[in-house]
Amino acid sequence: MGKTSATKSGIFSLAVFVSALGYFVDVYDLLLFNIVRLPSLRDLGVAETDLFHTGIWIINLQLIGLLVGGVLFGILGDKIGRTKLLFLSIFTYSLATLGCAFVQQVSTYALLRFIAGIGLSGELGLAITLVTEILPLKKRGYGTTLIAGFAPAGAVMAAMLAQILDWRTCYLIGSIMGFALLFLRMQVKDSMIFLQQPKDKSRGNLRIFFGNWRRTARFVGCILIGMPVPYVMYMLAGFAPELTKSFGLLPVMTAAEAILWGYIGFTLGDFAGGLLSQWLQSRRTALLSFMVFGFAASSYFLMTGYDHDKIWFQMFYCLLGLSVGCWTIVVTISAESFGTNLRATAATNAPNIARATFVPMSLIVAYLQPSIGILDSMLVLGIIVFTLTFISAYLLSDTFHKDLDYAER
Repeated sequence: MGKTSATKSGIFSLAVFVSALGYFVDVYDLLLFNIVRLPSLRDLGVAETDLFHTGIWIINLQLIGLLVGGVLFGILGDKIGRTKLLFLSIFTYSLATLGCAFVQQVSTYALLRFIAGIGLSGELGLAITLVTEILPLKKRGYGTTLIAGFAPAGAVMAAMLAQILDWRTCYLIGSIMGFALLFLRMQVKDSMIFLQQPKDKSRGNLRIFFGNWRRTARFVGCILIGMPVPYVMYMLAGFAPELTKSFGLLPVMTAAEAILWGYIGFTLGDFAGGLLSQWLQSRRTALLSFMVFGFAASSYFLMTGYDHDKIWFQMFYCLLGLSVGCWTIVVTISAESFGTNLRATAATNAPNIARATFVPMSLIVAYLQPSIGILDSMLVLGIIVFTLTFISAYLLSDTFHKDLDYAER
């Protein structure tokens, strides 16, 4: 079967569909450890007193893998093509996830999540880069909205399966979906914008990327605008058992349940965010609107979560997810902010570094928790995160009307 041309401009083209499915599998696998953290670590013999710190250690390794893979897949995606690197990305995380289904030791488990992180790093950034390049200006937002709206449902699926299936089976299902995705990826080729670019040394050249302070500042801004997503989905939802215990909820809410409700809201938010940016014809205004919503919702949650029943927490985690459901706007801004020769590098690395900000976030909470408790620690962290986000979103240029057929020099 021949490859489907990536020059099609329809938002329902195969390239958009496969990118949405790829992001679905990406999110399923990326958040699966957060969801099965407690049962998997208990099954591998980790003591109850060590569950929190061992979980953070493995999550941090996975996110470090995202950083390593982001640099690798981003640079090579600009040098040799988006689709070739997507194939390698999917193969890497599918194989590592298959290994997780049969792991017997915590150290091996951690290594496999690191390798999975490397593979997962390329999926969304490369896919968004491809879709923004093949769609005309007025349809780019709709295409990325379709990717965003359907794909986070992967987290919902992971959370639902984790409640009815063994954690090893959940990993096995993720691996099978990944390998199935490989076949579909083989049917899509690179955009004409990329193929028509001269094959010179500027492609994926980090010297060009960081050789201009304005370009560097633009890249840092693209990272910082993504921080509220890992804050809410990794910190507030991922550590729901510890938070709801502090609020006095018994039995505590599991991470799987919090992520399930969070991603239901996140999916709705990504749809709404994409459509809002199209209606306003402004990525930045839509992003700032969500950031105000996210700061208000997370602060209210941490200050008023006492004496509520489980239904309240379910609904509020859904609201929290909705409030930061602008992830694809973040990735789209990252892709649209740079020329074709650096676009995959930016669109892959910016969101992955934003995800990896979980590492300093977890360190801040771990440092503050003994003195002020986990709730106030999360609140202080939220103030820091949203302050940086507001400043960055305000300073970044709006990319909605930007022509993407150019190179950085």
